Amino acid sequence: MTDRPLLSVVSPVFGAERILPELVRRIVAALQPLGTFEIVLVDDRSRDNGWLRIVEQSRMHPEVRGVRLSRNSGQHAAIAAGLAESRGEYVVVMDCDLQDDPSEIPRLLAAARDGHDVVLTEHAQRKHAWYRNIGAQCYMRLIALLTTDDAETIGRGSYSLLTRKVVDGYNRIGDTHAHYLVNIKYLGFEQTRVVVQHHPRFEGRSTYSFGRLLRHAVDGIVANSVRLLNLVVVAGLVLFGLSVLGVITLIVSYFVRGALAGFTSLMVVFLLMTGAVLCSVGVVGIYVGRIFEQSRGRPRYFVDQRVGGGADQ
Repeated sequence: MTDRPLLSVVSPVFGAERILPELVRRIVAALQPLGTFEIVLVDDRSRDNGWLRIVEQSRMHPEVRGVRLSRNSGQHAAIAAGLAESRGEYVVVMDCDLQDDPSEIPRLLAAARDGHDVVLTEHAQRKHAWYRNIGAQCYMRLIALLTTDDAETIGRGSYSLLTRKVVDGYNRIGDTHAHYLVNIKYLGFEQTRVVVQHHPRFEGRSTYSFGRLLRHAVDGIVANSVRLLNLVVVAGLVLFGLSVLGVITLIVSYFVRGALAGFTSLMVVFLLMTGAVLCSVGVVGIYVGRIFEQSRGRPRYFVDQRVGGGADQ
């Protein structure tokens, strides 16, 4: 494309109508000295007036393009939609809550120009509530255990910069359930990391409830690895081995001390084994459900409206 901008900034938007004007202002201030750019705001079918604010910003700033999804499809689907709509030689992905500062973008661009196709960011300290920080660390360690990722992902956010060839590769991934950072690692390419500051949320509260965070965690684990199934098999083998030892112990006790009354212990073992079986079946069921969803071949999102950049509202 002859009119390809140097930079695209992709930001999924949900529940942030009062943040958007400041978000756009800061991005414009950070990118104007760098060259041509565009800002792609993807409204994940917000329940507030986020789309109206995006329309307003597109009228005030010709660099702003808005994309509204037809339904709430989740943060990672919104990121995928933004990457598909982006046109820049370099593409920055960042959340809309301004906990990541757009003024860091020149540093990310400099790292990319040093020969890296993917520039990820890390936070020395996250400005979330303490319980969310603990939960995030537990989740990332669980991801490291149950997927092909590693512990280096701890403290890393979605704030990142990709070259055009990485974006084109990402757009070819057809997963129904896809985690942005896990897929970026799957793609490979030359990567580096930049440490950035994490700021308190500019306004309001996070829209991630415990239930949404739990679904996000399950998707991140199940959609990207079969290690959980392998661990279930290992757990089954361990329980089988313990049951064999228990049988041997009972046989030896019978001949040494006679029959033992063991109704309570028998019920405990029965409940333990029943719980293990149900848990294993549940894990398999989750994977089968994901296979079913993937086999239908449905797109992860549908675009309802576009605004800015010559698009019709």
